[in-house]
Amino acid sequence: MAGAMFSGGPPSFTWVNDGLRVHYSWRHPVAAAAAAAGAAVLGLSLRRPVARTALALLALGALLLAADRLRYRLEAGGEGIAERSLLGSTRMAWSEVGRVDSRADGLVVTAVSAARISVPTRGWPPHDVAQLERTIARRVREAAR
Repeated sequence: MAGAMFSGGPPSFTWVNDGLRVHYSWRHPVAAAAAAAGAAVLGLSLRRPVARTALALLALGALLLAADRLRYRLEAGGEGIAERSLLGSTRMAWSEVGRVDSRADGLVVTAVSAARISVPTRGWPPHDVAQLERTIARRVREAAR
């Protein structure tokens, strides 16, 4: 249960020389992996097949969350914006950005070629969301000159 609690929360923001890096600290994937291990052990100790299956699915979901937290990285730097997650990677130069939409659940950066980077900001502190929005706006404005 504690692993599930600590696997959530907002990522870490790191300012680098030419921009911003967003990633999850080591505690997020470790906590999700601990939650997966706990669900697996509990599932193995039960006799009912339905309960075992449910806990196996819960453990699998927690392992996928751990892998995603471990791999996730968003970089908004001098060259452009790049996102890496469990589902793949997307990069775009600032000059390729056609639109930036701010939604209640996150930001969507869309390239002229229709490539998209979705940044889920639900649960992030408002000042971190504002920092990211300002960085993206500044970089897109500079690339338009």
